Order: sequence, then structure tokens, then C-alpha cells
Amino acid sequence: MYKYLFFLSLLFCSAILSAQRPIRRPNPNATLQREAPEETIQEGSAFKDKLWYGGNFTLFFGANNFESSFAFGLAPMVGYKITPDFSIGPRVEVVYNFYKTSILGPVEKFNLFSVGLGPFARYKFFNVIFVHAEYQLEFLQRPVIANGNLIKINQTNNNFFAGLGYNAGGGEILVLYNLLEPSGGTLNIPISFRFGFTYKF
Repeated sequence: MYKYLFFLSLLFCSAILSAQRPIRRPNPNATLQREAPEETIQEGSAFKDKLWYGGNFTLFFGANNFESSFAFGLAPMVGYKITPDFSIGPRVEVVYNFYKTSILGPVEKFNLFSVGLGPFARYKFFNVIFVHAEYQLEFLQRPVIANGNLIKINQTNNNFFAGLGYNAGGGEILVLYNLLEPSGGTLNIPISFRFGFTYKF
């Protein structure tokens, strides 16, 4: 009899102690709350890490017996690295051109402006040398002869540039050839030089 009472009292005390001990259960929501922001940050930073930034300035001078042209332009751009060596992106360019001519006798001067925009692609090799290809839709002003007078008109051009560039220490220089350079009119030279800078290229 006493053995049974002693055994029952031990079970009762064990049940009381177990009831007083807190039970810790895993919270699935806590894990999701911690991991979701980290995944978002990683995706955003992965996209930003593939972006690079840059800008070019265009410098041009040409002359013959009857006319001369001096042009200067600025062009910001953003590139996205599809691979570490191959990137694409948009580019916008604004160019000022001072044009002087005596083709009709007296010297006439014009201030001409152009705006171009379009996509580009680059492939880098040898670490500092890259190939550059670019399509550009250009809105520009140019002088033409109409009714015996030299006037300024607005025009739209399609340009396709291709060439080589050198980039080191964030600075770069490009030599490009315009495969769609229109013929005739004023000074039309299909080769252009660009100087500029890049960040994270």
C-alpha cells in the first residue's frame, strides 16, 4: 500500500514540474521576417553592382577653302554588364557646332545644335581595349542654300557608329566611324573622336 502511495506521489510531483517548465516552439514567421529583407537587398545590390556610369565629350574641327566647322559635345551614358566584359545601355548626346562659310561670297556664321539618343553595346578585351557599337537617332540643325541664300534648317539623321576605345584609370578615348554618314552638303567626315570618363566600367 505504501509503495503505491509513494509511486503515485512521485508521478504527481513530476507532472507539476513538467507543467511549470515553459515549452519553446519554433516560430516560422520569425525566420521569414529575417530572410525576406536580406533576399531583397541581395537582389537590388546585384543589379546595382552590374551598372557602370560614364560620359564622353566630342571634339571636332574641319576646314577647307570655303568653310570651317568646330564642334563640341557632351554625352552621359549608363551601362549594364550582361557579362563582366559585355555591356549595353543608353546614351544621350548634345553637341554645339560653330560653322563659318564664304561659299556665297561674304562670310556667314551659324550656331548649330544637335541632340542624339540611342542604345550602345561594348565588349571589352585585353582589359583596356574595347569594341563600341552604337545606334543614334539625331535631331540637328544644318545650313543649306535655298533661293540663293544660306539658311538654317532642322533635320533628322540615323547614325550607326562602330570603332575601338581605350579605357584605363577611368579615362577613355574612342575612334568611331559612322556607317550611315550622309553625303553632300557641308563638311561630312564619318570619323569622330570622343574623350571621356567611366566609373565601375
